[in-house]
Amino acid sequence: MTTQQSNDTPNEQRSQLVLDITPALQRRIERAAARGDLSAAEYAERLLEQTVPDEEEQMEAARQAVTAEYLDRLREFQEQWAKNHPGVVFEDSAETVRKMREERSDYLTNL
Repeated sequence: MTTQQSNDTPNEQRSQLVLDITPALQRRIERAAARGDLSAAEYAERLLEQTVPDEEEQMEAARQAVTAEYLDRLREFQEQWAKNHPGVVFEDSAETVRKMREERSDYLTNL
């Protein structure tokens, strides 16, 4: 498989993708393309657009889905924790780390 640069479309840089396929598959692609009144290249490009996900769109969708799911699970956990442990509150982890650093600095200073 090789790729070559092509300047068919002036507004968009394009590349050619050369595939080594069987003659039978080529005929099937050409027949399917003709049924849709497309060239074999247009048909193949549409198939690839449908099949190969856009990584940025996929990552954004996953980030949004995970965020919504994560927040729902976090709220459920918080509600369950509050029911099972009334009056117990977690400290801010940044504050805990700051205190530990101060204690370590004091310890090292007193050595």
